[in-house]
Amino acid sequence: MPSLLTAPLLLALFPALSAPGQVYLQPRSCESLYLESRQPRERAERCEAELEQEHTRPEGPRPSGITDLFDAGLVGEGQGVVVRHIINDVTQSPDEMLSVKKAWSYRAEPRSLVAVELRVLNTSLLPWTADSVEGAELVSTQGVRLRVVRVWQRTPAEPGVLAQLVVEAEATVEQCQGTFLLKLGEAGGPRTLTVRGVSFP
Repeated sequence: MPSLLTAPLLLALFPALSAPGQVYLQPRSCESLYLESRQPRERAERCEAELEQEHTRPEGPRPSGITDLFDAGLVGEGQGVVVRHIINDVTQSPDEMLSVKKAWSYRAEPRSLVAVELRVLNTSLLPWTADSVEGAELVSTQGVRLRVVRVWQRTPAEPGVLAQLVVEAEATVEQCQGTFLLKLGEAGGPRTLTVRGVSFP
């Protein structure tokens, strides 16, 4: 019976690398091959499940074009989303660890919705993530409290990096008169963001 031969191989992943690694050929079990073949299929199944979840979430799929704004009732019959640049109107305490560098407010004319968009610079040493709607407040100087329906943050506010924050609330034209205080809590933490002087178009 012939003996089993083994031979070491030298494998260089990149021609520029001077230190190649050693590869030894070993027999693999059927189970090992099966598990490896399952990985791409499982990734594809996860992607399909996430896509299905995206299309069936309560608020519907994310808009991807202007036509989706019509479908959502945000524009139509000559009305749309009105924008106001408010960076010169808002104020903060000097010791705020999130410094507002850019600010806009929005009002969807066909629907009773308003939003505040902030670009903030995290001056602290730790990342900051906004809490959910339970940790958000929009209160006017007259005491009118708007119902916050969504807080959106694409990524955590990393130290020294500008981050985008959006707060959406329900408000009629009458309710969104005057100036508002916006307060956002930190998810799982004590730090808050407070901005005064927010107004809507």
